[in-house]
Amino acid sequence: MLSTSSLLASAAATLDTTGPASRLLFTRDIQPIVLEACRRHNISLDEYAIRLGTNRTALVLMLKGIDPVPLRIRDSLRNFVAAAREGMTSTAA
Repeated sequence: MLSTSSLLASAAATLDTTGPASRLLFTRDIQPIVLEACRRHNISLDEYAIRLGTNRTALVLMLKGIDPVPLRIRDSLRNFVAAAREGMTSTAA
């Protein structure tokens, strides 16, 4: 199992999606990465789902690659994880 630092460090490659824009799916389960980013941002997954305009259940299905993810949410997730990663490197310096 990857450490939490490793999860976020390798996150850029793991937030890939596949499929047409109308039916984007994450290529793998990214829930652990997003949960770690939530910990870094001191926010619960429920709160983050609300910020994205969805509920936790729907978000989890998207994160696991089961349900399609809208472009807006995919981009928000990428930014959220990147910000958590940047915060990790700035606190390590």
